[in-house]
This record gives sequence, structure tokens and C-alpha cells, in this order.
Amino acid sequence: MKYLRSLVVFVLLIAATVVLADEFDIHCANIGILTDRKVQADMGVTQLQRDNMNTFANAYNRQMQSYSGHQLTSAEQKQAMAAGEQFKRQVLTVLTGPQVKRLRELNLQAAGLIGLLDPIVATRVGMSAAQQKQFTSAYSTGKTSAARILADAIAPIVKKYQQLAAPYKGKEKQNAAKLEQLKKGYVAEVDAKQKSVAPRVNAITKATEQKLRASLTAQQRATWLALEGKKFVPK
Repeated sequence: MKYLRSLVVFVLLIAATVVLADEFDIHCANIGILTDRKVQADMGVTQLQRDNMNTFANAYNRQMQSYSGHQLTSAEQKQAMAAGEQFKRQVLTVLTGPQVKRLRELNLQAAGLIGLLDPIVATRVGMSAAQQKQFTSAYSTGKTSAARILADAIAPIVKKYQQLAAPYKGKEKQNAAKLEQLKKGYVAEVDAKQKSVAPRVNAITKATEQKLRASLTAQQRATWLALEGKKFVPK
């Protein structure tokens, strides 16, 4: 009887936790950032909560391992997605309502204004359908422009190393050392080129962010800031 009473109390506590967590907070709660101990500290995650989350994570990882080594079928993809959603819900039952809310705030801070590309988040801020369309268009335009600069800069390097690697096609194992050297050269040149065009990409990013922010009303900007919550300061 004592065991049954304890079990009932545990189930009720779990149910209460789910009720306390707002569905919007749950929607925005990407549990991936919970692996960061600094995030855990900010949220006040206890050792017991951490242990329970690790138990769920281990079970989820074992399930995902069963899908490795082959291309997933449509049915397996759905199963994997369902397992991921179940894992998220399990982890969230370990957290209190205020902790789930803080997790939402931290995720929105990490996303920045890009978080408003999510229709549910945009609606919560008060954006109309027309605004959301305009916002998405402005973001896509900026993203495409920045991507084109990077692609154009890297294209000659890709072509160069494709030509250098061509003689070793079909003989990769015998020339592993040479190909590894080519790989290092490729990475170094791409890294240098990315750094050289970074100012142009950053300028586009900044201009796009300004355009996105300007598309919001004063009230919407205030609502967005409120949803982001207290600024995350790593401890």
C-alpha cells in the first residue's frame, strides 16, 4: 500500500508539472541546450533532475541506435520523429513550470529574431499573416545574398581541388595520405576565403536584422523582448 501511495503521488506530481508548463513554452523548448551545464545552472536544474533526464536520454539513444547503419524508411522516419517528441516530453516532465518557461526564454534568446520565422512564435508576438510573409521574405533575401557571396568565393577552390583529386579516383585507399593532404589544403583555403568575405557577409546580416526589426511595431518588439526574458549570463 505504501508503495502504491508513493506511485500515485509521483504520477500526480508528473501530471502537475505538465499542467504548469505552458504549451507555448513547450513548443519553444529545445531540450538540446540542456546538455550545457551553464544552462542547467541558470535554470536551477538539480542533480536528481539531471539523473532523471539522463535516464530518458540513454533510453532514447539506444532506440536511435537501432536505426543506424541503413537509410530510414518512411515508417522508420515517423517512428524516429515520434520517439524524439516523446523524449522531449519526458524530459520536460522532469522540469518545473518556471524551468520550462526559462528554457523557452533561453531558446528564443539563442535564436534571436530568426525565432519569429516560426508561425506560432510570430502569432504570439502579434504579427499578422501579411507581416509574417514580409518577415520571411526579408530573411530569405538576406540569407540568399550572403550564401551567394560565400558560394561564389569558394567555387574556384572547390573546382581546383576536384581537379587535384581526380587522378586518385578509384584509388583512394592507395593514395590516402595524398588525399588527406589535399583535404587539409582545401580546408585551409576555404577557411581563409571565408574570413576574407566575412565583412561583406556580416554587413548583409546586420542590414537584414535591421530590416526584420523595423518590420515589427513597437508593441511587437516589446512583446518579443518580454518573451526572451532575462538575458542569459553564463556562470
